Amino acid sequence: MLALLQLFATYAPRCGPRPALRPRSCASLAAEAGALDAELLAYWSAHGAAWQAPLRKLDVRAAWSCGELDGVLPSGRASRVAGGERLLTLARALELFESDELQVRRRFRSMTAEDMAPRWSRVVDDRAALQASGRWEEVVVESDAARRFARARLEGSVEE
Repeated sequence: MLALLQLFATYAPRCGPRPALRPRSCASLAAEAGALDAELLAYWSAHGAAWQAPLRKLDVRAAWSCGELDGVLPSGRASRVAGGERLLTLARALELFESDELQVRRRFRSMTAEDMAPRWSRVVDDRAALQASGRWEEVVVESDAARRFARARLEGSVEE
């Protein structure tokens, strides 16, 4: 699940154009759709509740990365002087959001399994390619290290 979260975060909304999806034949899409839908629905019904906290964090991270939180003081109030400057750290933005002192647009929190399907299919394709190349275990280890670093950064034990 940790490797999937890292891959999932890769497809988080960015502040720019998204790369075009590679073209696929209708027959291959129809054949994969049934298996993909069944796998996605089974996964989401088993793990959907566990994704609520990561999806909240993805909402805050996306807003912070895109500059939507620029001009917000560490107290959670809007700055009158520095409207376009980044004044919040990601850790402080998460703290304010969790304590309901900061409003962040819903990008991920209200998503259903059907909304996740396009991202899910890209993640499954990436996973299959990594497993076929024999790099899956290496990527899992790297994503675990990245997750530990991100957690340490949020806790303030590592500086940016």
